[in-house]
Amino acid sequence: ANLPRSAPLSLEEARCPVCSEILLEPVTMPCGHSVCLHCFQRTEKLTSLCCPLCRRRVSSWARRQSREKSLVNAELWELVRRSHPERCRRRLEQRDGQTADGGSWVKKKQVGLLKTGVWKETSAVLLWGVHT
Repeated sequence: ANLPRSAPLSLEEARCPVCSEILLEPVTMPCGHSVCLHCFQRTEKLTSLCCPLCRRRVSSWARRQSREKSLVNAELWELVRRSHPERCRRRLEQRDGQTADGGSWVKKKQVGLLKTGVWKETSAVLLWGVHT
């Protein structure tokens, strides 16, 4: 939707179509679909760099954006944060610590992936569970 930049986003407009949560660090692909960075990274591993909604290949675009460190649509991310600050705060807390059902995400170690012949470092391995 082409909304004026100052207009707040409705909850539906700020929702990730993959995880149905508020968009965190949204990635807007060339096809125009936006998903959370985490959802994009998760689905790119499973779908050989295709949009999870329309299946359009985004591999060249994604590699270029990753190199330029510009995967996240900063303008949309700012609009989502301004429109739904409390939901964003809660979702970030869930992502960075406790999950909604009482488990927790624990960073274990830095890892990398060998993908299509290119070594790519990923942020961290996250293990889910109740950790004491």
